[in-house]
Amino acid sequence: MLHVWQLNECAIKDVVDKMEEPKQPYTTVASIFNNLENKGYLTMRRLGHVKVYKPKITEAAYKRHLAFYNCTPQTSSFVLGLSASMEEQLAKDPDDFDPESISAVKSSLMGPLSGIGDSFFQGTVKVLAFGLGINFAPVYNSSATP
Repeated sequence: MLHVWQLNECAIKDVVDKMEEPKQPYTTVASIFNNLENKGYLTMRRLGHVKVYKPKITEAAYKRHLAFYNCTPQTSSFVLGLSASMEEQLAKDPDDFDPESISAVKSSLMGPLSGIGDSFFQGTVKVLAFGLGINFAPVYNSSATP
């Protein structure tokens, strides 16, 4: 991504040429670009037979979202959706929006939502599902002897 940010618009060959020795094979870099495009970090357009890539996310936003984030999966969609909408707001009005507030909101909601999610999903839902499963096991188990 560093080379793509430096070049702003580039083909895969441009990045391979800019790499230090030992250079990665062209196919490896092409796979990485394909993965980055699928994840929404790059956009691609065709210029003849050449695929030209452009960064879709700034370097600062990329670093913000690589920061440590640990939350119960069932409750993390709220925080990630909130941070995505804050990123959109930052892109629309960068002068009146503090980018540090995005990281602050993510880190401040991470703990409480993990506590709620862990206690509810790990302590309640799994126990109830296990209890129901135990009741149905002898009925539906063909190897069980009466």
